[in-house]
Amino acid sequence: MNRRKRITPASVRSGPERSSVQPPLESTTYIEWLPARRLQVIRDEDVALCVGPDILGMSNVVSCARMTRYWINTVSRDHIRAGVEGGFTQANHGRATTLRQLARDDLVAFYSPRTRYPDGEPLQHFTAIGRVIDDAPYQAEMNPTFHPWRRRLQFLECEEAPMQDLIGDLTLTRDRKHWGLVFRRGLFQVGAEDFQRIAHAMNVRIQDS
Repeated sequence: MNRRKRITPASVRSGPERSSVQPPLESTTYIEWLPARRLQVIRDEDVALCVGPDILGMSNVVSCARMTRYWINTVSRDHIRAGVEGGFTQANHGRATTLRQLARDDLVAFYSPRTRYPDGEPLQHFTAIGRVIDDAPYQAEMNPTFHPWRRRLQFLECEEAPMQDLIGDLTLTRDRKHWGLVFRRGLFQVGAEDFQRIAHAMNVRIQDS
């Protein structure tokens, strides 16, 4: 049976006898012992680092794999449809800042407050879901004065899901009176459980990473 315990950065010993390799430990980091493989696995929100028996010494590093992260991007439905057709997403009016935080294999669900930008009919649906398939933003030319930054996505087959059906189920929308405020952030990260509920409502099955 796997043994799992919570650790913090202070739990890692240092000294001349210790390796200089250090994992990205945070307060939510856990160690798992896998007896069959004689490996211990450090996990935090983003990284799984497999090492040999001497976990605190960080000896015998086997592999380091980044964990999938989950995002919501607030985009009108007409812009989503253009993105699905072209296999890309933009965020925050074409800025690259948040797009740089996306990594290959991250998953993005798209929330559309309106049918079109900026004055379409109110919609409040999740309208698309996709997986990041590149490693960095790239710049496109919409016209001579607008060159938005984009990321390449593989969009998954899905059904639109009304936000009203999910408000009571998401930690994201605990404040039912002002739940729409969070979506004004544009592109932002969400927890795995919320993302799974959104994907389920869109009839998409997401495998845990």
